[in-house]
Amino acid sequence: MQLAVAVVVAVASLSLGAAPDPRLRAGVFLHDAGKLGAAIALYRELLAEHPHEPAAVFELALTLVADRQYDEGITFIEAELKNGAQSPRLYAVLARAHAAKSQPELSLAALERGLKVAPDNAELLYGLGAHHGAREDWPRAIDALTACARADPESPSGWAGLARAYEATNEPARAVAAQTHAVLARSPPPRVKASAQRVRELASTPSQLARMLKESGDPFFGDAPEHLVALAHDVFRAGGDAAAELWCAEHPREVDAWRAWVKQRVPAR
Repeated sequence: MQLAVAVVVAVASLSLGAAPDPRLRAGVFLHDAGKLGAAIALYRELLAEHPHEPAAVFELALTLVADRQYDEGITFIEAELKNGAQSPRLYAVLARAHAAKSQPELSLAALERGLKVAPDNAELLYGLGAHHGAREDWPRAIDALTACARADPESPSGWAGLARAYEATNEPARAVAAQTHAVLARSPPPRVKASAQRVRELASTPSQLARMLKESGDPFFGDAPEHLVALAHDVFRAGGDAAAELWCAEHPREVDAWRAWVKQRVPAR
C-alpha cells in the first residue's frame, strides 16, 4: 500500500505591499484553469517588480512543479531559500519536485529541512508519513501521520493517511477511529462521504463501529461512551446507509446530543 504525496495548495496572501495585486489572484485562476504557462509568465512579471515576495514565490514554485518543470522549480526554490525564505510550503513543493524526479532521498531531505523550520507543520508531516508509507516503513509512517493529525486535527488528510497506515499494519480498530476522525473533520461533502464509506467497509454495522471505537483506545471517543451509538449511526448515515438514516430520524435526541457534544469539544465542528 502506498500513500500519495500530497501538497496542500493553500491560497497565498494576495497582499503585495499595502494593497492586493490582482495579478497574483489572476495567476491562481490561470493555474486552476490549467493555463500554467500563462500563470508562470504572470508570476515572473510580478516578481520582477517585487523580488522575493513570499506569496508570488510560492505560487511560481508550485506552478513550475505542476508544469513538470522540476529542475527549474528546484533551482528557483533553492535560490529563494538561500535568500532567506523560510516558508514550510516551499520545502513541501521542493519535496514534491524531487519525488517526481524519482529522488526519494532528496525528497526526504527537503521534508526534514522544512521540519527543522516548522516542526509542527501538518503538510510536511503528512509528506513525511507518505514518504515512509510508500516504503512500507509503517512505524515511522504512523509516527509522522499521528503528529500530522495532532498538528491539524481538523484537516482530514492526516487522519485518512493514518487510517490507511493502520490498515496496513492490521490494526482495524485504530484504522476505524482514524477514519472516523476524517469524517468529522472539515471536509467537502464528497470527501466526508468517501471516508464514511470506508468506515462502513471496515465496520459492517453501526454497533460494530461503536465497539471498535471503544476498543481503539482513542481518548476522543473514550470520553463520550454514551454517544458512541449515535455517533456510529451518524457516520453510517454520512456514508449513505439508509437504515442509519432512518435510525437518526427516529432518534433525534440522541443525534442532537452527540452533535452538541462534538461542537462543545471541538467548536470548529
